[in-house]
Amino acid sequence: MPDKRAVSTEFPRNWWIITGADYSGKTTVIEQLSLQGIATLPEQGMEVMGEYEAMGMTAEEMLADQPRLQYKILDRKIAAEAQHDSSTLTFIDRGLPDTLGFLSYYGIPLRAQAKEIISHASYRGVFFFEQLPLAGFTPDFAHSEGRNFMARIGGFIHEAYVESGFRPIHVPVMSVADRVAFVLQHARGC
Repeated sequence: MPDKRAVSTEFPRNWWIITGADYSGKTTVIEQLSLQGIATLPEQGMEVMGEYEAMGMTAEEMLADQPRLQYKILDRKIAAEAQHDSSTLTFIDRGLPDTLGFLSYYGIPLRAQAKEIISHASYRGVFFFEQLPLAGFTPDFAHSEGRNFMARIGGFIHEAYVESGFRPIHVPVMSVADRVAFVLQHARGC
C-alpha cells in the first residue's frame, strides 16, 4: 500500500525509491528493471563520484569535503527528478530523503532550502533493501568508506525516510530475479 503522504494529490508521482545501505544490490536491481524496459533513474551519487574520479580526484580527496559532495548529489537528484515524467512508472536509485541520512551520518547541518525541497518529496513508496553479506565486498572508488560506514549508513537512511513520513517496504536478501519480481509485484499492485 502506498504511503498517504507519498501519493498526495498535490504531487501525484508514479515513482518508487529503491534504497538501502551501500552494497545492498540496489543498482543491480535498477539495471535489471531498465533492461526490462522499465523507466529508472540511476543513483546520482555514483554519477557525481564518477565525474570526480574522471577529473583525477582520489577517493580521499572526494570524501574530504562531505558537505560539498552531499549537496552536489542533492542538486543532481533534484534536477533529475524535475526532468522526469511523473506519471511514468519509475524506479529511482536513492531518493531525496537519502540525502538526509547521509547528512545526519556525517553531522552536516541541513540547509533550510534543502529541508523545504526534501519535505516535498513525493513517491508512491520506498523499497529498503537489506544489505548483502559483506564477505564478497571489495572496496572501489565509490565505496571506499569501509565496512563500519556500510554497517551504519543503512540505519541513518532508513530513519530519514521514516522521519520524512514514508513507511519503507523491507526487501530481504534474495536473488536479483526475486528482488525484481518483489518490487514489480508491489509497485504494480498499488
